[in-house]
Amino acid sequence: MVFRVSNALSAYDDHKHVLEVAPSYSDAKVVVGVYNYIVAALPVYERVVAFMLSIRGSKTEGIESIRKLQVPVERRASTRNSSFTLPRA
Repeated sequence: MVFRVSNALSAYDDHKHVLEVAPSYSDAKVVVGVYNYIVAALPVYERVVAFMLSIRGSKTEGIESIRKLQVPVERRASTRNSSFTLPRA
């Protein structure tokens, strides 16, 4: 368990640093958002231990950071009106 927590915390710290260097890097935003959500969703007894280790998270911050990454409908790729066709068998 301790090994997994240290890996998660290390990944979180690395991606927070990436966001300081390149704020538009969306992969780092996903990692930070998922980390925040998962830490906040831990069972109470695990959250107490995480709190004592200064590990914090927030469900709302995690969801909001991921929600901001959603591509607006008008910018999504569409295959309806494209010239792409599947080959016939």
